[in-house]
Amino acid sequence: RGAGGKGGKGGRAHFDAMDNHLLEEFLRFMPLRAALRMACVDRRWRDLVMHEEDFWKMMLQRDFPPASPPNPFATEIPNASAGGPRRQYVDRWRVQHVTSPSW
Repeated sequence: RGAGGKGGKGGRAHFDAMDNHLLEEFLRFMPLRAALRMACVDRRWRDLVMHEEDFWKMMLQRDFPPASPPNPFATEIPNASAGGPRRQYVDRWRVQHVTSPSW
């Protein structure tokens, strides 16, 4: 029942030894839905996903890259800068995925 056997915590020890920066790099390649699911299982992932602004800035850059050149006819998201990067991500996702009311 050593480091890799049943009931051992060998894999967990390696995971706990990871730096947050390394975890962020790992999350960079995961879909957001998978990262949010992991946040439900592990306290460290939850803290990283739900409270780290750097994580949400990274997700904003990955999923909503800045348009080049800027579109002069694009509609601005109201108060997009308010609430931080997590709020910006949610607002941009809503604009992109919620196109019309379902009533």
